[in-house]
Amino acid sequence: MSSGLGIDGMISGFKTTDVIAKLMSIESRRGQLLVKKSTGMEKEITALQALNAKISSIASAANGVMGKKDALSSADLSSVWAAAKATSSDPTVGITAKPGADISQLSFSVDKTAQSQVSLVSAETLADIAPQIKQGPPPQGLSIIVGNQIASIYPSSGSAQDIAEAINKASDIGVRATAVRVGTGADGQGQYILQITGTKTGENEGKFSLHVGNVAEDLKAAGVKPETSSLNEATGTIQKATYKAEDLAAHLSTINAKKVTVSNTQEATSAQITLWGGTAQERSVTSENNTFSQVLDDVDITVGIAAKDPNGKPLALTPKDVKVSVESDPKVASDKVKALVSNIDLVLSELYSQTKAVEGKDDKGNKTLSPGVLGTNSLTRGMSSQISSLIAGGIEVTNKNGTKSTVSLSEFGITMSNSGAQMSVKFDEAKFAKAMAADPERVQEAMTAFAAKTEQYAKNMSDSKDGLVTQQITSKQSSKTALNDRIDAEQRRLDMRKASLQKRFNAMESALAKMQKQYSALGLLQQTPTQKR
Repeated sequence: MSSGLGIDGMISGFKTTDVIAKLMSIESRRGQLLVKKSTGMEKEITALQALNAKISSIASAANGVMGKKDALSSADLSSVWAAAKATSSDPTVGITAKPGADISQLSFSVDKTAQSQVSLVSAETLADIAPQIKQGPPPQGLSIIVGNQIASIYPSSGSAQDIAEAINKASDIGVRATAVRVGTGADGQGQYILQITGTKTGENEGKFSLHVGNVAEDLKAAGVKPETSSLNEATGTIQKATYKAEDLAAHLSTINAKKVTVSNTQEATSAQITLWGGTAQERSVTSENNTFSQVLDDVDITVGIAAKDPNGKPLALTPKDVKVSVESDPKVASDKVKALVSNIDLVLSELYSQTKAVEGKDDKGNKTLSPGVLGTNSLTRGMSSQISSLIAGGIEVTNKNGTKSTVSLSEFGITMSNSGAQMSVKFDEAKFAKAMAADPERVQEAMTAFAAKTEQYAKNMSDSKDGLVTQQITSKQSSKTALNDRIDAEQRRLDMRKASLQKRFNAMESALAKMQKQYSALGLLQQTPTQKR
């Protein structure tokens, strides 16, 4: 570039770089104004985005009061307004109450917990059945009967490892297997025991047995039809089948498949509790797993939860004299309303922070006041008043006689206050709890109506497509993009102008240098005659 010639004022004596800088400073004022405007616009966009996020949180909190997971889900008022709190006297017994569960108390003892069957197949038994597993075609394989389901597998050999691999590759057959090395034989080869563990508990669903051959095919030959079945594509035989329990029990003893001898290290058992023990009404209740769902309506009681005492010692899993209770839990509704009020207050605080006048000083040191980032925004200036109206306007409720009336939200612990220009909303949990105790239906009606009203307002403002604040953000982002394009164009113009000035000044210096050279030559010519005399 011409600016790199390095002849700054060498001939003219002018500091051309300083002259150009001053000229460019004057010319750049328009661009500086554009940059300042862009910076202000960026601050406004950032402030609007922060405000929009907080308004959106009002909608989320309002949905919570109405028992909705989000704006599109259905309301489940019972999850909030009929919430139940369940407690157990023993940490090894858990209790979970569904919304709407009746208030109740119950005492019982835990007789036993549910467990799965664990069986071992000895190395001798494995050696005995190995030749039979491979007989065919088709190969006999193994059948595993769990409850009223039969699954057939075809291990590549009768070894513990191959049988375990075939069992574990099969999906949803009710057992898992492990090959456990227990020693070394006379031939130097490892000796293994096959451990098979049921994946289900209970005396009905947790028991299993092993048979050499395809039991399902034997039953088919005997005319026993399964309720459901699937085929093994490789062998063309039944791979998995489910039967009616009575059909399977009636025909299982007639099949040809050889039952594999196992030793059980753990029996499949159902969980059992005893109600009203020691009385004439004593009654035992069982469950295939450790959860009892039919003892109390809408309540799950789970026994056998691993727990430790304060010293870290495991507690017994079959406790006696367990007491469980279910009570209504108004705190769930209180917390939801509190969250809604807190989010409304956050929006009011954000509005005040972004619109209040900012103190500063002018060039002479005098105090000045300038509008906040959103202080001149026509949309946000009235939002505090709009939100205040949502609360001050009251809510329509129905009394016990069926008459509708508008009541103040202060009745339920929600109040507005002003501190100068700053508005805030507060929630009195004690007053809300008192109202809930007196008339929970009235509180529910009022709060869900209030939540619906605030949710609609928040949606109007912050909806991702049609919200007024959202649309303003989008509009300002577009304007800022156009403004940045103008700033870029202005910068290009300034760069060209600077280059032009540098070229002109450099040309001037070059011309002066040339003139100076010519002047020196003329001076020499004028001195020549004198020198000759």
